[in-house]
Amino acid sequence: MRVLRILIRLLPIRPRIGISLVSILVALVVLYGLISFLIARGVTSVDRDPQEDHPSNYGLVFEDVEFDSRDGEVSLSGWYLPGDASAPHLIFVHGNGSVRSGDNAVDIASRLVGRGYNSLLFDLRGRGASEGDTASGGFFERQDVLGAFDYLVAERGASPDRIGLVGFSLGAATSIMSAALEPGGAAVGSSTVTRTGRPSGSVAASIMPFDSTPISFAASRLATMTTDFPVNSSGE
Repeated sequence: MRVLRILIRLLPIRPRIGISLVSILVALVVLYGLISFLIARGVTSVDRDPQEDHPSNYGLVFEDVEFDSRDGEVSLSGWYLPGDASAPHLIFVHGNGSVRSGDNAVDIASRLVGRGYNSLLFDLRGRGASEGDTASGGFFERQDVLGAFDYLVAERGASPDRIGLVGFSLGAATSIMSAALEPGGAAVGSSTVTRTGRPSGSVAASIMPFDSTPISFAASRLATMTTDFPVNSSGE
C-alpha cells in the first residue's frame, strides 16, 4: 500500500514536465523571432545623418546633381567633381549608416581630382538627401550604384569601360555586386576598416575585360592615401 501511495503522488509529475518543456520551447521560438525582428530592423532601418564634409572645404569645383536609380524607384542626390575631361570617372559608394561625405570620401576625392580623376559622390537610398526610407544591406542599393553609372554615361559622356567604383565598408560589397551586373564593364576599388578604425588596404579588380590600368592606379592611390604604406596597382 505504501508503494502504491508513492506512485500515485508521482503520477502528476510527467504532465507537469511536459507542460514545462512546451512552455520553454514556445519561449525559445518567441525569443528567436524577436531577435530576428530586431536584427532585420537594424539592417533595414536608416537614419538621415547630416553630411560630414563638403567639397567647398577643399576649394573644389563641384555640382549638385540628381539622378534616378536604375530601377527608377528613387531619386538620388550627389556631388559631381570634375577633373580632366579625358580622365576616367570614379563613383564613390559610402558604407552602411554613412553618407556621401563619410569615410573621408571628400578628402580622398579631392586628392584624386587633383590627379585628374572625375568623381561622383552620392547618397544611397534612404541616406542623406536621397529618397527612400529603408536599406537592404546592398541588394537594392546595387540599383543606386548602377543609376550613378548610367548618369555618368548619359549625362557626362563617360566611357563605360573607364568608370571605376570606390566602395567603403558595405559600399565595397555593394560596388562588387553592382559591377558584376553591369555588362559595360567596371573596375572596383574596395576599402575595408579594421576594428581599430584603421583602413586595411585597397584593391582594384577588373570585373569585365577591359584595360583597368587607370582605375587600378586610382585604387593604389586610394590605398596609399588611407594608410601609411604604399600599395601598387595590383593591390598587393
